[in-house]
Amino acid sequence: MGDCMSACIASIFGLDLDEVPHFVERNRLFPLKEGSRADTELTQWAASFGVCFNRTFYKTYRAKPQHFHPGYWIASVKSCYEHPKDGNTYTHAVVMWGDDVKHDPNPVSREYHAKHAYRFRGEIWFELYDPATFVRCLDYHVIHELMVFAA
Repeated sequence: MGDCMSACIASIFGLDLDEVPHFVERNRLFPLKEGSRADTELTQWAASFGVCFNRTFYKTYRAKPQHFHPGYWIASVKSCYEHPKDGNTYTHAVVMWGDDVKHDPNPVSREYHAKHAYRFRGEIWFELYDPATFVRCLDYHVIHELMVFAA
């Protein structure tokens, strides 16, 4: 199993990949299956940053995301890989900005999707729920650099 979900989360949070748990590998379950141990772990991990984890899945693949999300979010898309036992395709995670794919962490998928449109299966996003925890997680050195750069 790949590491696409962790790679997307690391990209959005500005973390190194080794700073994000590999929810799929640790639990051998699709990480966002409601009620799964991986779902609970991802929810708790996000809460440590003062954000909550949200998701919605579609019954069938769609040509476009169902909802608009301002900012970065993660799309569950049809993978270019098939399951070796039953031939069904896996899902794959990519970073979105609005309706645009901004980062596909898998080079094979990027090459495949250069010729084939992404097919969307779900949406994953984070929202601020605990401002005090969020502020404690901020890197003020980075914020200062951004402020100086913008000035």
